[in-house]
Amino acid sequence: FPSHDTGQMEWNSLNSLIPPEFAGFDEVWRIFYHEGRVIFQSFSYIFIFHDNKMEVIEPLAGLSFMQRVRGNFYVVEKGKGLMVLRDDSLHLVSNNPVFFRNEVMFILPHSRQQLLIGTSNEGLFILDGTTLVPWQSQVNRYFEQHKLFSGILLDDGNFAFGTVRDGLYITNPEGQVLQHINRF
Repeated sequence: FPSHDTGQMEWNSLNSLIPPEFAGFDEVWRIFYHEGRVIFQSFSYIFIFHDNKMEVIEPLAGLSFMQRVRGNFYVVEKGKGLMVLRDDSLHLVSNNPVFFRNEVMFILPHSRQQLLIGTSNEGLFILDGTTLVPWQSQVNRYFEQHKLFSGILLDDGNFAFGTVRDGLYITNPEGQVLQHINRF
């Protein structure tokens, strides 16, 4: 949004920077700013705006919601698995069948370099490098019954997990339930 001499902001479309063969994209669902680049993510393409140019990453199949963890960008490419955006291209992290059966609802940092991955139907998993295993924790057994919807890492190192059917769970880093809040 460049501003006029009066300080008034002016809207500028970036559509002219998108190559014509990619102009028919669907809605942009996620936008990230990272190291001078703006990353726009739709379910069809990833657009990277930098130096007044638009680069397009075209996956072979559709994409899930992109997640940012520790400065890395992760997205599930349908039929391929969990990918990471690196050097302006997608690289396979894991093709575990869990990624084909579930929607990834969130990815959070866990201990060391591990990632905590929340899925729509099978609960929480730990990704350590390329190895994906169910998170052996007290809270994870609840997510087998109650659909996991959202999760965040709290400032104190604990986690908050939202469900579709059973409210909010606050856990410690080991997954022990500290508090359960629901409307019943």
